[in-house]
Amino acid sequence: MRKVFKGKRLLQVLLMMLLVPIGMQAQNVTIRPSNGSCIASTPQGNSDYDTFYNLGGFATWQHKQLSMVLTASDATTLTATGQLSNPANDIFSDTANDQIYIGKGNTYTTYLSLALPKGYRFTSYVITFKRDRTSVGSGSGNSNNFANYNTVTTTFGETGSDFATYTASQTCSGSAANADLKTIMRSSMSEDDMSNVLYFKMEGSANGRAAISIVSAEFYFTAEADYAPLTTPGNAQRVSAIDIPFATSKVDYGTIESRTYNGATRVAYSSANVKDLQANFTLYEAGSVVDGADFDGVTGKVVDYKEGSISVEDGYYRIGAADAANPGTEEHIYYIETPSYVLLSDNTTKNPVGYRIVGAQIDYKYGPTNIYGTTTKTYNTFYISYSTDYLNSTGGSTTTQSQRALWFIDDEGYIRTGANGVTYLTNYNSQTGGSGYAGTTMNKEDAVKFSIDSNGYIYYT
Repeated sequence: MRKVFKGKRLLQVLLMMLLVPIGMQAQNVTIRPSNGSCIASTPQGNSDYDTFYNLGGFATWQHKQLSMVLTASDATTLTATGQLSNPANDIFSDTANDQIYIGKGNTYTTYLSLALPKGYRFTSYVITFKRDRTSVGSGSGNSNNFANYNTVTTTFGETGSDFATYTASQTCSGSAANADLKTIMRSSMSEDDMSNVLYFKMEGSANGRAAISIVSAEFYFTAEADYAPLTTPGNAQRVSAIDIPFATSKVDYGTIESRTYNGATRVAYSSANVKDLQANFTLYEAGSVVDGADFDGVTGKVVDYKEGSISVEDGYYRIGAADAANPGTEEHIYYIETPSYVLLSDNTTKNPVGYRIVGAQIDYKYGPTNIYGTTTKTYNTFYISYSTDYLNSTGGSTTTQSQRALWFIDDEGYIRTGANGVTYLTNYNSQTGGSGYAGTTMNKEDAVKFSIDSNGYIYYT
């Protein structure tokens, strides 16, 4: 999907978009084995880090239809978009009861992140759980190593992204025989107190393994999230199209294959390969659309990247200035198009994605109205030229090297030359000489302020 905007003057633009993945609508969702897939991981760190890999634990539960992911970890480090970056296998699947349960290692606290894509936010949840298990998992290893089970109390609840303070929590006693149902719940009171990622942790009062069964977990969410600013991709000068990075809040786990860890071999991904999936918006001129083939081989209209009127400077997109190939253009039409694919960790594979724009905010200000010329710098002074012509001290043009004026720009943005007394540069002179000649004045009050970009182009406002 794309948005269109146009302008006749050069604008400085900051783009913000509200996206919704195609096919997703606001609703509620539950977490259970039957509607999700569990994936194991080999964690980063020493072999004592993950105590449940050889017992059949999983690091990730992913909904089969929605882009919602639950990740467990024994560490609090996060990816750039807020998901746990070093997953550990603390999630277990009880298919007989259609429940998942969460384990806690002997000396570890278990941390959880539950994430939706950007453009969504959680609005409420209700989680009911109990501590009714004296062992976890299956496979090799001692799954009954719960020596302190009857003495260690266990607290489970929601926290912030720092996993420091509980927002909502309940504590279970150490006795499995008295495993009463516990419930935590919370509703969003404003648009700011819940985002697209929720955080939880499970900790014990002392060292010792523990586990809780998630009897039910229901989450409500909406597509009415705040606008997400699009980050400018560094500097770019005079192009017809530009890719704008977009963090999808989805995670690429790399290759899922047979891996050995803690003496057990399982099908798993490596947490060392976990990274945020990046995609790109495309901002482009209407005139840059040509016939061609897309990344998947489908022929049709595609964007051609060439010289044009889009630049990036100081965190803003500069658009609307006539480019060198079309100096007489007065109006430009631009499109902003959503990502059509994400690039996977092998930097080769492109997976299709679908988004639609449901809202947009454009913060802009009028920038310079014209490109005056370019400078040839000589330390803190410079010559002003256009093609083979240079500006002389009276505002006229010359091709004779000895007649070109040496100019200087002060801290206020005024450009002056010392030849024939102090002469300041103004805008184009429509009174003497017509178009193509610069105006000059001996009075600073009548002069115009200019700016010079990193490529030597001079602008005035």
